[in-house]
This record gives sequence, structure tokens and C-alpha cells, in this order.
Amino acid sequence: MRWRGTAKAAAYWRHLNVIALDAFVDAVWRCESRINGTFMALNRSLDEATTGVRSSLLLGDVPPTPDTRGSAVQIIHTDSTHG
Repeated sequence: MRWRGTAKAAAYWRHLNVIALDAFVDAVWRCESRINGTFMALNRSLDEATTGVRSSLLLGDVPPTPDTRGSAVQIIHTDSTHG
């Protein structure tokens, strides 16, 4: 009789461990999801904030008209031949 009580207690203990492990895994998953969502939101915000800066650096703050682009290319070409 005593063995049967011990087996029952072990089964309850295993069941409680499974419940605790599932709760822990769910908590970690929720935390990771929240961190990943925050990281992606920050990444999108930074990307949107730097879009104008990147285009400004690439174009050199030149308005998108054909005449100014041609003179900007000429200036770069003139500087590169003197260097």
C-alpha cells in the first residue's frame, strides 16, 4: 500500500513540473515576442527618420532638377581631375 501512495505522489509531482515548465515557456515566449516587437518598431522608426538623411547624403543636397544635377556632376568631375 505504501508504494501506491509514493507512485501517486510522484505522478502528481511530475504533473506539477509539467504545468510549471509550460508556464515558464509561455512567459519566455511572451517576453521574447514583446522584445522583438519593440526592436522592430524601433528599427522601423530609425529607418524612417534616417531616410531623408541618407537621400541627402547621396544627392549632396542637390535639388532634383536636371541642370543642378549636371553642374553637380561637373563639379565632382572637375575636383577629381585636379586631385
